[in-house]
Amino acid sequence: MTQPLHYPELSPPLEWRVGRHATQIQLLPPGERAEAPQAAVYVSPLVARHANLPSAERLIAKAIEAEAANRIKLTDFREPVSFVADSGLSGLCVEIACVVVPTQARERRQYIMLTDELCYYGISYIAAPEVFERYLPQYQAVARSIRPFNGRAITGAAAAATVINQYND
Repeated sequence: MTQPLHYPELSPPLEWRVGRHATQIQLLPPGERAEAPQAAVYVSPLVARHANLPSAERLIAKAIEAEAANRIKLTDFREPVSFVADSGLSGLCVEIACVVVPTQARERRQYIMLTDELCYYGISYIAAPEVFERYLPQYQAVARSIRPFNGRAITGAAAAATVINQYND
């Protein structure tokens, strides 16, 4: 039986469109098209903490490694820095620049992973270099607005398999 996906509670920017992109929620600035956005925020499903899951820093690293093996060529990597949401959730932020191999499009990305004793909360921002700075403040405001999950986590091997599959896709 597949468990339903739950997403972090957050406050998207006013006038941004909310849609789906595979298992993620996609937030689009006004005027952006879901099929080929110049800038978009992606909210990952909540992942229950489990003793067999890697750290938040390692999860982000695995996501970047998986993309680098299949889809992107890294051109810049900035060391992780701490990030704290207004709710007190804390974690880290990693920024990269890359070239998407199939299209040769250049992108800048920022990944934020917050944690508490119950869940991992992942959110990322992907934009063309020329618009990256324009929407970065809105993205970081969305990340700061993430609130702790108010519920019960389902843990175990199924939870571990879900997160590993998600970050290896």
